[in-house]
Amino acid sequence: IGPQFFEVRVAGTDDEPTLLNAGTSVEEGGTVTITSSMLHGEDEETPPAEVVFTVTGVTGGTLFLGTTELGPGDTFTQEDVDAGLISFKDDGDTSGTEGFDFTMTAGNHTVSDQKFVVDVSSSDDTPELLINNGADVAEGQSVDLTAGMLSATDEETDPANVVFKVTEVIGGTLYRGEDPLGPNDTFTQAELISGNVIRFQDDGDTTGTEGFWFTVTAGADTLAEDWFEVRVVGSDDTPELINNGADVAEGQNVTLTIAMLSATDEETAPAELIFKLTGPQVVGGTLWRNGEAELTPGTEFTQAELENGDIRFQDDRDAAGDEGFTLQLVAGSAKIGPPFFA
Repeated sequence: IGPQFFEVRVAGTDDEPTLLNAGTSVEEGGTVTITSSMLHGEDEETPPAEVVFTVTGVTGGTLFLGTTELGPGDTFTQEDVDAGLISFKDDGDTSGTEGFDFTMTAGNHTVSDQKFVVDVSSSDDTPELLINNGADVAEGQSVDLTAGMLSATDEETDPANVVFKVTEVIGGTLYRGEDPLGPNDTFTQAELISGNVIRFQDDGDTTGTEGFWFTVTAGADTLAEDWFEVRVVGSDDTPELINNGADVAEGQNVTLTIAMLSATDEETAPAELIFKLTGPQVVGGTLWRNGEAELTPGTEFTQAELENGDIRFQDDRDAAGDEGFTLQLVAGSAKIGPPFFA
């Protein structure tokens, strides 16, 4: 009888699976494909298509099988990993730990409470000026600046290190407490969040633009210069009137100058400072605009026209009595008069 083979059958073996869970890294906001050198489950009795990973949680990004998003309760296999179908996309927020939690099942065995860690290579994001709403202040008063008026952020930088650098202050004074801040002085986002540290004091002059120019620096990045506007509200000063009258030779004319008749008002431009003739008439002569248009009771001329030398008075050669006209000054909602210009 020739050589025979005596078979020994191995029965009842079910080895524990092995798991390689090395994690990976990704650029901030980027996507990484998870390979078998990063995540590999193996069981001698189980083919890769039956080594199953069950997702229990995803942090800091999105896990994909191909183009399908995976969430808690979803599964993928070692065969999917080997085929390069599993990827993780970072959400762009560098704070906290990122990756996904999972269990692995192979045959009758389960490996629980695992976390695949994704380290994010942080980039230095440019700071962002989120809020620049300006502020309102009463004339001559101060206003505390808050994060609701002015706010900048940077993902890698604490508010105490987000720095506003003052380049110019116009129409008032910027303070930290009682200390004035001028060009090249700084304050921080943390101080704006506190809300009672940085304030702007109006100088009481409502003409022109008020506020300050500044830059924002966070880490190595500085934003371009920007403007914080302070709006002066609730002021309406009483206009001032100069009424010195004029001298004219009999039968001659005189151009009215601002030394003879003039008005000023901080809130009102010269073209909007209005002299209204109230009558009943121009006495002893004729009032002219540019030598062409006669001005009579009910008509108007402006401070700008006085400054331009557009208004003149022509004597009527009658030397008897007072000559001139009655007028009323109107500046916004304020009115003065009627005085008599003689």
